[in-house]
Amino acid sequence: MDFLVDGTWVIETSDYDDASGFITTTTIRHRWNGAKVASAVQKERTPVEPGGCADP
Repeated sequence: MDFLVDGTWVIETSDYDDASGFITTTTIRHRWNGAKVASAVQKERTPVEPGGCADP
């Protein structure tokens, strides 16, 4: 989790799917919107060559 100077905070996760050969990175940016938290989700798929991603 990263806290930014504009008051937002960001969570980023990555998942590797060996069968499809892609890494999916999900970035969620949260910010206060009045008394509630507003969230924006962005997903990005990046192709990876076979064996290009080691297991964590």
